[in-house]
Amino acid sequence: MPSLMLKQTRTKYGFTLFEFIIVVIIISTLSVIALNRMWAWRIEAERAMIKTVQGNIRSALGLETAQLALHNQLNQLPHLAGSNPFELLAQAPADYIGVLTDKDPETQQAGIWYFNPQQKAIIYTLRYSETFRTTLKGQPRIRFKIKLIYSDKNHNHRYDAGTDTIAGLDLISPDKYEWISP
Repeated sequence: MPSLMLKQTRTKYGFTLFEFIIVVIIISTLSVIALNRMWAWRIEAERAMIKTVQGNIRSALGLETAQLALHNQLNQLPHLAGSNPFELLAQAPADYIGVLTDKDPETQQAGIWYFNPQQKAIIYTLRYSETFRTTLKGQPRIRFKIKLIYSDKNHNHRYDAGTDTIAGLDLISPDKYEWISP
């Protein structure tokens, strides 16, 4: 009789095979959901970084315009159109690699900024382009240029000193691009 009582008081430790399979399925499902969220976050982080750099450059352009206006030298603004906007920043982004043309092999890297003097544009090559669309052919990238903002009084679509009035500078993208929701 004592051996029978001993058997009844023993408890089972460990998982059954069924319980183990259920735990593995739950963990796998949660992992897939977490990885999917992180995948989307990396794209959003890259978009936010691009917008931050774009905003920093626009601020620098505004400060440069204000400084030239303060010294009554707005006539110097047309010289900035087509220039390298990273030169106006106190500190360029960490992934800015310099002044290069598209023929330079370094420009094929993903996740870099560079200034192309031939195009008079700064270019960012995307790391995560799965949801990105552009009119540019080849490697997914975004181009930005400094544009002179002026009133075209004689409607000839170009700035004429003495005729047109300068309003400032802006950073524009000459190409259409968009991020598509996954």
